[in-house]
Order: sequence, then structure tokens, then C-alpha cells
Amino acid sequence: MNEFTRKAMELADGYAENKSSLDLAMTEVWRSELYLSRRRQQSDAARSALLAHLEGAEQKWLPIETAPKVVGRIIGAVEGRARFICWGKASHVPMYGWVLTDQGPEECDLCQPTHWMALPDAAALGEQHDR
Repeated sequence: MNEFTRKAMELADGYAENKSSLDLAMTEVWRSELYLSRRRQQSDAARSALLAHLEGAEQKWLPIETAPKVVGRIIGAVEGRARFICWGKASHVPMYGWVLTDQGPEECDLCQPTHWMALPDAAALGEQHDR
């Protein structure tokens, strides 16, 4: 048996031993992607419900320069869309500024909102839902 054949057989044996581990890892990757997809759908649904509420609300968009930076999440107008934002540190670079907070638990990308609006009071949302 030559060196090439021996190496090929060793690799084949190693693959057979690790195939179940590889299958498990692939299953976990698939589950993670499915979980993240569901979280995005839930986030999109929550955003749509909030925007529907805001259409009937008396709140108005204000210039971003007037937005409080210590409140937490607010609604910002980013590239023509309403997004959840806050003042904070970007995920992967040591920079502070307005960041998107509706992307996922580990993603806070910098953004450049033009206007902002406070989140509605939870009690007001409940009253509107009860009608």
C-alpha cells in the first residue's frame, strides 16, 4: 500500500467516526438559523403593530437633534423607515452614536436617523387594543 492510499484510508476512517458529530453540528446550525428567522418575523410583527398604533397617535416626528440620549430605545426615521434605535456603542467597532436595536441580540449597527419619536406608553397600547 502506498503512502497516498494509506492517508486516504485514514481520512476515510476519520470521516466515518466524525460523521455523526458533523450531522449533529449541521442540525444545530439549521436550528439556529430557524430560531433567528422566527425572531426576525416576531420583531417585524411587533414593529408593524407599533407603527399601526403610531398612525393613530397624536405624536409627531421630531428632529433627531432633540432626541434624548439617555432614555433607552426610541423610534427613529432611518432611510425612510421607522426603526427602533438608541444612543450606544456599535457592535463590532468602538464607536458611539445612534444604533439600530431591532436587528438581533448581538447586532447594533450605527445608523443616521433624521427624526425620532418616543415609544408609546404601554398602558395606552393596552387601551387601544381593548377597543
